[in-house]
Amino acid sequence: MPEGGKKTPIDSSVIDRISGAMFGAIRGASEAWFGPLQPIAPVAPPDTAGRQWDYPVGWNLTYKPRGEQGENAIDYSTLRALADPTLGGLDLLRLAIETRKDQMLAQKWTVRPRLEEGDDTQPAEADKKLAKEARRRLQKPDGIHSFRLWQRMLIEEMLVTDATTLYIRNGENGVKIAEQLDGTTIKVLIDPSGRRPVEPQPAYEQVLHGLPAVPYTAGELIYLPHNPRVQSAYGLSQVQQVITTVCIAIRRQLSQSEYYTAGSVPDVIMGVPDSWNLDAVKQFQAWWDSIFSGNTEERRRARFVPGGVTPTILKPDSLKDEWDEWLARIICWCFSLSPQALVKAMNRATAETAQQTALEEGLEPLKLWFTDLMNDVIARIIDGGDRLEFAYQDEEITDPKTKAEVFSTATGGKAWMTQDEVRAEYGKPPLTPGQKAEVAPPPPPSNEPDGHGGNDDSGEKQNHPFEPAEKLGKKSQEVVTINRDRPSAKKSRAAIQRVCDGFFSSLKKSTKDAASGLLGAKGALDVIDGADFAELGDAIRPLIENMATDGVKMAIKQVLGKKMKKLSKNAGPATPELPELLDLANEKGIAWAEKHAAELVKGVGDTTKADIRALIAKALEEGWSNDKLADAIEESGSFSPERSEKIARTETCRADVSGNIIGWKASGVVTGKKWLVAQDEVCTICEDLNGVEVGLDEEFPDPGGDGPPDPHPGCRCDVLPILSNDDEEP
Repeated sequence: MPEGGKKTPIDSSVIDRISGAMFGAIRGASEAWFGPLQPIAPVAPPDTAGRQWDYPVGWNLTYKPRGEQGENAIDYSTLRALADPTLGGLDLLRLAIETRKDQMLAQKWTVRPRLEEGDDTQPAEADKKLAKEARRRLQKPDGIHSFRLWQRMLIEEMLVTDATTLYIRNGENGVKIAEQLDGTTIKVLIDPSGRRPVEPQPAYEQVLHGLPAVPYTAGELIYLPHNPRVQSAYGLSQVQQVITTVCIAIRRQLSQSEYYTAGSVPDVIMGVPDSWNLDAVKQFQAWWDSIFSGNTEERRRARFVPGGVTPTILKPDSLKDEWDEWLARIICWCFSLSPQALVKAMNRATAETAQQTALEEGLEPLKLWFTDLMNDVIARIIDGGDRLEFAYQDEEITDPKTKAEVFSTATGGKAWMTQDEVRAEYGKPPLTPGQKAEVAPPPPPSNEPDGHGGNDDSGEKQNHPFEPAEKLGKKSQEVVTINRDRPSAKKSRAAIQRVCDGFFSSLKKSTKDAASGLLGAKGALDVIDGADFAELGDAIRPLIENMATDGVKMAIKQVLGKKMKKLSKNAGPATPELPELLDLANEKGIAWAEKHAAELVKGVGDTTKADIRALIAKALEEGWSNDKLADAIEESGSFSPERSEKIARTETCRADVSGNIIGWKASGVVTGKKWLVAQDEVCTICEDLNGVEVGLDEEFPDPGGDGPPDPHPGCRCDVLPILSNDDEEP
């Protein structure tokens, strides 16, 4: 303590040195033999905070956008020139850009009230009106261009420079608009931590004529690269990603162009006899040119010339080879486009797979990026816009069969989605209670607890009576349909699904193992080509037989009514024909099942092999690694449980209905069959068949066939027998 008793504060530099010396005092670090040793003390001032990335010193002083990346950095003008054929760029690159822009413009979109996941409440009326106003405002987002043109410019900037920039400002009548700025003029600023400065500090600076001109805050601009990187404040566009390939393609394109413009070698030269002097050669040349110049008819005729003239072909016939295809594939791969139009012909399966992959890997991520951008725009230009969301609507399915399969899979049969969940997928709000009552009215009251009555052999209450229903006309009467979800049907369906699951699982494993081995795609192709689907047929055949014979029994019960009680009791001489009738019908059901099992297995085998061959062809065409091919086989829908379930449900229904028809024929009291569509949901494929009547041996109009499920897998329609009135009490 100094004289006078006054305390002197310790110099802060001393504290800093002490704390620096204590930094990283890891126990035992300096004592271990050949140990890690103590870390070097930081040299930055103690109050230095961590940075988001190690940016160059003086970043904000370099006012040229991307100039802080060094002299060798690719500038924006180069990227734009490469993508513009009028500036010496590659026309193939421009075609890829325009194709992607066209695809985005074809997408249908909407603005809707934002609902949290799992929220099944109706949006507030105020939010619905706000969404309608937002859709109106977005017809001209910048007050000048239509949404489609405005979107084209955005996608252009994203693909070429990845510097998409929107300026939020007041337009006419004080209405906020989202005006596009040239993103190549925007210099991104950072704070000392390497992050974007917050308001009111400027976050961006526009450079005009090479000089810093206008500052913008984060609230004034939306600067949203599609491909941001942590080591830079700028994005990485698709053009920049493929710049080396583009430069090679431009040079090759220039060389091909010079073939026609700057070449000095003629297509053909012809030798003349040695005795000709120069004047003779000139005279012959003039005569030859006078005949063929501009006269295409003469060029097609043979000409006799003096002996010794030998033509020599100097130029190749083609200027396109596999290298051109390779360049096209690289550029299309970068943009996730199918190269089908630019390469040698693909088979149909490979082309469709390539097209679907291009949409999933290229278009969908772009739509997600654009959705984020639009949500930010809506929140900024519309008061209360944070309660809204931009969403794409699913592309309308025009093929009736595909539409029916999608809808049936989603809500019919073994439903895995509710009506409201399906509506949410299509961007529609949940149904109101009144709408639900209109779509699915409650069933009519019944005297029986389950609506129909009747028991099967298990004693479980069933949804079918064994008595004929009321007469519908003078010539026929109709009965209630057989329950397709009775315990015997469920048991057969589950057994077929287990068999398919086991077979597909084993085949998937062997194919995947072969793909990941030394032979790769060749090994996988050998496995799938050599697969013995007869093994699957042997396992499925008895299950289909059981379902068909059960269908025979249920049909005879259905149409013979009370007489079946005598059959079930095996009663007396009064009904000696019924046991024989049932045995004969069962024999026909078994014969049908044996024939159909062979057809089924062939169809399943052909489809599976075709799908996997297409997958292997794609792997070879695109140069996949063995591991990638193995992973694709693992994820293939050809071996999925969903496919097993669809096969089981479809074939159980087919065997049941086929057994019914055999039973009806054997009964002698059925004159025809009538199509009955599903009562809850009618698909567009089957709706025209409703109520159609044909003979038992006749087919329904196309695509009905013999009956469900011929129109399409998962068909939920049914067939009713048409009874004759010859037997007053059947």
